Order: sequence, then C-alpha cells, then structure tokens
Amino acid sequence: MNDQSLASHFTQKITHLLRVYFLLASLAGFLALWQLLRIPVGAKNALILGLSIERLVLAAGILGVILAAAGMLLASWLRKPFFIRFQEKLTAELQKRSTWGWAIFGFALGLFLGSYWILLTPEITEPFTLAYFERLQPWMWLLSILCAQTLVVLPLLRYNFNLHTLRPQSKILYQIASLLAGFLVIWLLISLTGLGVTASDAGAGWYYLGSPVMENQALLAWGLGMFYLLLALWGDSHPAFLAGARKSKILRTDLILSLLIWAAAFITWNNLPLVANWFVAPPRAPNYAFYPNSDAYLYDTTGQTLLTGEGLKTQNTPFAIRPMYTFFLGVLHALGGVDYEAIIWMQVALLALIPVLLYALTAQIHSRVAGVIAAALIILRESNAIILGKAITTSHAKLLMSDLPTTLGAMLFIFLMVRWLQKPDQRQTLTLIAGGVTGAFMLIRPEFGVLLPFVGFAALLQLIRQPKTWFKGMLLLAIGTLLMLIPWVWRNYQITGTIFLDSPTYRADLFALRYSEYETESAPTALPAQESSPTSAPEPPQITATPTISMQPGESSEAFAERMAQEAADFAKSNPRAVAYFIANHFFNSQIQTVLYLPGTWRLPDSIIGFLGHKELAKFWADCCSANSYIRRLPFWFKWDGTMPRQAWLFVAANLLLISVGLASAWRRQRFAALLPLAASLGYTLINAVVRNSGGRYILAVDWVGMFYYAIGLGQLTLWGLAYFRGGELPTGISATPKAEEWTPLQGEQPPLWSAANLKVATAILLLGCLLPLSEKIIPARYPAELLAARYAALLQTADLSAAEKSMLANWEASGGQIVQGRALYPRFHAAGEGEAGIRRTPFSPLPFARTDFYLVGPFNHGIVLPQTESPETFPNGADVVVWGCNGMDYFEALAVVIYDSNGEPLDLLLRQPFPESGGCPISVP
Repeated sequence: MNDQSLASHFTQKITHLLRVYFLLASLAGFLALWQLLRIPVGAKNALILGLSIERLVLAAGILGVILAAAGMLLASWLRKPFFIRFQEKLTAELQKRSTWGWAIFGFALGLFLGSYWILLTPEITEPFTLAYFERLQPWMWLLSILCAQTLVVLPLLRYNFNLHTLRPQSKILYQIASLLAGFLVIWLLISLTGLGVTASDAGAGWYYLGSPVMENQALLAWGLGMFYLLLALWGDSHPAFLAGARKSKILRTDLILSLLIWAAAFITWNNLPLVANWFVAPPRAPNYAFYPNSDAYLYDTTGQTLLTGEGLKTQNTPFAIRPMYTFFLGVLHALGGVDYEAIIWMQVALLALIPVLLYALTAQIHSRVAGVIAAALIILRESNAIILGKAITTSHAKLLMSDLPTTLGAMLFIFLMVRWLQKPDQRQTLTLIAGGVTGAFMLIRPEFGVLLPFVGFAALLQLIRQPKTWFKGMLLLAIGTLLMLIPWVWRNYQITGTIFLDSPTYRADLFALRYSEYETESAPTALPAQESSPTSAPEPPQITATPTISMQPGESSEAFAERMAQEAADFAKSNPRAVAYFIANHFFNSQIQTVLYLPGTWRLPDSIIGFLGHKELAKFWADCCSANSYIRRLPFWFKWDGTMPRQAWLFVAANLLLISVGLASAWRRQRFAALLPLAASLGYTLINAVVRNSGGRYILAVDWVGMFYYAIGLGQLTLWGLAYFRGGELPTGISATPKAEEWTPLQGEQPPLWSAANLKVATAILLLGCLLPLSEKIIPARYPAELLAARYAALLQTADLSAAEKSMLANWEASGGQIVQGRALYPRFHAAGEGEAGIRRTPFSPLPFARTDFYLVGPFNHGIVLPQTESPETFPNGADVVVWGCNGMDYFEALAVVIYDSNGEPLDLLLRQPFPESGGCPISVP
C-alpha cells in the first residue's frame, strides 16, 4: 500500500469514527432533552409550551448541541470536502503538544465534574438547590457523555489508530495502575464484607474518624505548591540570584521554607480559640479558665506533682504514666506557671515542628513541591482539629495529650532513618540518634517501639546487598534505644523491684479486658454513636472492669501480669476466629481512615446555587467552606453504618489514585527507603489492632502517612504537567532528590562502630535519659511536714472560726479524719448535678450536690470535694492549701480548706456548707 492509498485509508477511518462520534452525540442530546422535558413544572412558571423561561434556555442549549452534532454528521456525506478539511485541521491541531495536553485535561475535568454533579443530586435536601440541580442534571449527563466519548476518540485521532503507540511506555504508569487496581479491589471487598467499617464486635477501642482535610484546603495546599514552583521558575530565570543564594547559609531554600512553615503553623494554631471538649473542661467560676480533663488531667497532674518535689507519680502510685510527656509538662509549668493557657503556646511552638518534619521527609523522598503541599495539608488539618474540638473527639496541638507529640516522634524517627539509608556508611550516627528518639517516645507511648522491627525490615530490603552495614545500623539503633530507656527502667526497678516503662503490670489488665467475653459481647465503644449534629462533645462511656481485672489480696504486680496474660491467652485459644476477626476489623478501620479524612466532597456548586436563593453571604461561606458543614455533610463522623455516600465515590477514587501515584513515584526515586513511612504505619496500626484499638487519635501518630503519599502524588502530577508543557525540561531546584536509577548508597570509608562522634552522641543520649530520674532528686519537697504543722497551728489561732469549729478542727485527726496539704489544681464550682465528661469516679464527675472541687498534688494526691452552696469569690489555680477531711475511694471529702497566697499568707478559709455539728468520718452527705 503506497503513501497516498494509506492516507486515504486513514482518512476514511477517521471519517467513520467521527460519524459515530457525532451520531452518539446527537442521541445523547435527544436523551438529555427528553430527560429535561420530563421534569414537572408548576403552572405559574409556565411560559411557552408549558415550560418556564429557565427550562426554555436549557432546552435551547441542548437543542443547539443536537443540531451541531447532526449538522456535522450530515456534512460528512453532503459536504465531504469541508468535512475532510475539518478532519485534517483537527488531527493537525492534536499533534501540537499544548493543544493535546489541554484537551485531555479539559475533557477529563469535564467528565469528573459532570459525573460528580449526577452523583450529588440525589443527596441534596435543600428544596431550592435541589430544584436547580434536577433541572441542570440533563445537561450534566450530556456533558459527561460528550467528554467520555471525546476522551476515547482524541487518542485515536492523534495516533492514527495505532494501538501500540497508545500503550504507555513508562513502567511507572503500570505500577500506578496496578496499585490503584489493588486498592479498588480491597475497597470493594471491604464494602461487601463490612470489614473495617462496622464497629460490631470491635470492643472499647473503636474510634471514629479524626479531623478532615477539606476540598478547599487541598486546593489551597496545591496552590501553595504551585506558588513555590513559580518562585523556582523565577529563580531558574535569574541564575545570578541563585548563585548568590547558594553561597549564603541564611538563604538556603530548605532553611527558608522550614522557617516559613514553622511560623505559619505556630501562628495559625496558636491564634485559633480553644474550645471545651472531652479533654479540656469549660471555664467555670471562680476563675473561668480552661482546665485539662480526662486523660489530659492525669498527665498534667503527674507533671505538676514533679514540681512539688514528690517525683513523677500518677495519683499516688510510685510510677508515672507517659513519663517523658509528663516530664515535658512539668518543664512547661516550671517555665510558664500553673495556668493552662500560659503554657499551651509553648507546646504549640514545639508541635509546629511537625509540618517542618513532614516537609523535610517529603522533600528528601520526593521533591520540595510535594513537601510544601504536605506541610500545608497537615497545618490545615490540625487547624480543623482545633476548630472541631467540640464536635469530634480527637487530639490536637492545644490539648495536653500525648498523641500529637508521638506524631512528632514518628516523623523524626522516620526522617533520620531515611537520611541514614541515603548514605548508610557515612551517616551511621543517625541510627544512634534514631534509637535515642525511639527510647524517648517509648516513654510516651510504649507501642512506639513497634516501629523498630517494621522500619528495620524495610531498611534490610533497601540494604539487602550490604548486610553488614544494615546490621551495624540496627545495632546502633538498639543501643541508642537502650541508653535512653535504662535510667528510667532502673529507677522503676529500684522503687518497685520490677522492670517496666510506665506500668508494672505491663498493661496486662488491658489485654485481659480486651480479650474477654465481656469485651466481645457487650463492650461499649470508645465513643458513643455520635449524633448527626456536632453541637456538643460526644461522651464516651468508660469501661467498668469485671471482677477478674482487679488485683487479688496479696498478689504481686508480676503475678497479676502473669494471670492477666494467661486469661488473654486462654481467650485467644478458645476463640481464634473471633480474635482474628476483631484484629482484622480494627486494622482495616485504621487503614480506611487514612483515606477517608482526605477530601471527600465538593461543596461549592450547591453552595453557589443555594446562595442564589437565600442571598446570605455568611450562610454561603459556612456552607461552602466551614469545617462544621463539612463533617455534617459526610457521614463518617456521626452514626456511620459503612455506606459510602455517592458524592464521595469519585473523590475516594481520586484520593486512591493520588496515593498510588505517590507510592509509585516515591518508590521510583528511593526504592524501599520511600516505603519506611508505610512500614511504620502498618506496624503501628497492627499493634493497636491486636489490643483492639483503631482509628481516631489511636492512630494519630501515623495516620499522616496517607496524606504524605497523597501530597507526593499531587506533587508528581504537577511536575509531570509542568514538564510536559515545558517540553520535558524541569527548572533547577525543584526536585530535592535524584531518581533511583541515578542513586545508590555510597561506599566510602566505613568509620568504626564506636567512632568519636558515636561516643559523644551515646553519652548525650544517656544524659538525656537521666534527666527524668535526676529531676526527682534535685527538686526539693515543697510541702514538708513541718510546714503543715506550722500552718495547722496558725489556723487554730485565727479569729475567723467559732469555738465549736476550732474544737472540731483541732480534734479532727483524733476523730478519724485527715489533714493534708499541697497544691490545689483546677479549682471550680459545680452546681448540683453538674460535672465534666471524662474519667468516671473523680471529683469533677456529676454529683447530686453543689460543691467546690479541685485536685490536690503534693505528698498526697487526690481529688478534693468541698460541699458549698455558692462559688468562692477567689480560689487561685495552683494555690497552696491545707485540707481537713475524710479520704474516700473516689475523692477526698473536705471539711475545711485554707487557701494561701504566693507569699504563704492565708488568703481565704472555706468551710463545708452546711458545717457538721459533730466531727468524725464519714461526713454526712449534704
């Protein structure tokens, strides 16, 4: 076949193809017109042929499409020369790089928008908006069909029906397709089985979804990434400026970006108002200040006990929960005072390093543009967590909770390990530091240690041809971990005779509780079935231990731990299928949540139409852009039954696509080093699933991994688009790392295991580990017995007491009462029936009588309840107090409280109301 006949053959094939195209377009137009005319219309709106003016305009537009398509179809027979010229011009235009790129992008976007409109319409409930959506839906069907068939036709026209040419040549596209197909298959299985989305048989550790990333925020983050690209492009066109900047240590790109990211995170989070929620109590009389609540108050009171010179102890136990974090809180209080808001800004300043670390990690594995996007996403997501603190129960930067500090530790650990794997021989000291980080954060959450085997295995795959290098790195990692842990473990052993981190029973009671018939059949969830309106904080019920969970008389911690472990093991042996199911259920719940918090809807279209009806700008802003409207719109936070809303289908698929792109492109650049975040996430969520924990704040330490690969995917698509429209040339300074085919671990001169640098770092880690036990030794006791005796004697001399009151107080200990002293934390007044959500059986729980309550730290830690009919006029938080009363299991019943000012002088005397006529314990309940 000669060239002329071949050209004629292709011309005929194109003609046939376009005829089919225009025929289908005409039929789609007729179907859309028929669908539009079927929609009922009120008689008062009828104008012509029973149609309203809006309907006539829409019908005219569809009719125009029909006529255009039919006209081109007829022209292919009646005006062949014209149609041939049209074909030639179209195929020639498609050969242009920019035309082809914008055409594919535009029609793909049109298909996405049209499909989303169709899926969203049935879920709209507002009548005015729904009416407009229903009338525009035929147009959206027509748009979707036209875009879909155009996306099929254009490649055939551009490549002359050469199917081999149409097949992608790059391996990464096949990797992306394989990953996406795998994700979609898993998602299909989940939707069919309900695994990971239903809390049945899940147990007490099932948490609902945490704070989201909204669609407008994802767009903003991408816009910031594009802004960086524009700066990089500008810098590429000004080489003289770049040459000067490279010589300056201050003007280095990564340093500038890191400072800007930190400042943005700190300013944004610190300026968002704190709202009362499950972990922070609302302001009450007399101080009207926020106080930590639930787990947060346990951590804070432990840290403040250290400052009284009584060591790190939780309540009255000789050991501390989360010892490293409670020590950190003690340091903050030493610097900023006892008040909540006086110290929280310092914690925010530290946690603002999280976006910086995420930027650095993403830039190391992929590129700076992806790093900027990732940092922006996590800043915005954490902002949502603060804003939604009352609507969803999660942890955020302005709460005294250990979850977000653990996130910081996980990022730092993975970053150090990635940097080591890039030059494993030259950077072995980084593994020693990573070990120190592991030990420090195991003192916050012991499960942090599970990162070691999972990340270590990924490192082994990266260094499979360098086993000695890997072994040396793992050895230093273990040494660093032990050096950080040994001082605290030795302290615990000296006090209790048991080796442990934060619990002498090794949390065996938790295992026994979670692995029991009680837990399987009727356990409450960590959160209740949340209501459909996020107007109040959900109140999770607390687990009531079964009798087998308490220690038996005379039972040691070791024997108790052994008995609990045996009970859990017996349950697992007797119920292997149930155990396998709830572990898988929890594990997939955590994996699903790493995708679901990514953008799941687009509120702008219906918000704009709604605005045309109500004309209220404030309502429009709330509907289209607020975090509260976002979580009300999607069901993942409130009574979700596992059914995926139709409006989320495309977004979930798009999120999985971006994660697939991120995984494939990160793998292409760094191989197994790029999978360290994934390995850490899988290990952390798996160990939580084993103890029947999943989702929400339980996985906050690693749930950023989904966002990490999402940002890389978004950055990679941006870079591909930029490279395509620039003819394949990227500007300098955009990519932070070389491609994998250009990168291998360097094989330089290997330093000895105990080099001078390693010895210095090891010494520093050991000294840091000694800070916790050393702090207990160097802080003097603030409340010695002599001080109590002096204050007791002074009180009995005061003229503010009657003779009967003085007599009762003087003989209080003889009548079975106690006199205690310490620092009063979180004083507040509760009316009868009022109380705080949180841990049950505390002085702050709802009680049937009015009272002033606070928590006492010092030689004796306990909650204090003083029945009173009205709030005291003044009761400074952190004031010294002496308390007369009776010790109880749930709280200390106070008879009298003396408050002292900062100079040690009596400030006020509070008496029980009504004051009892006779002394002795127990005191009659008012």
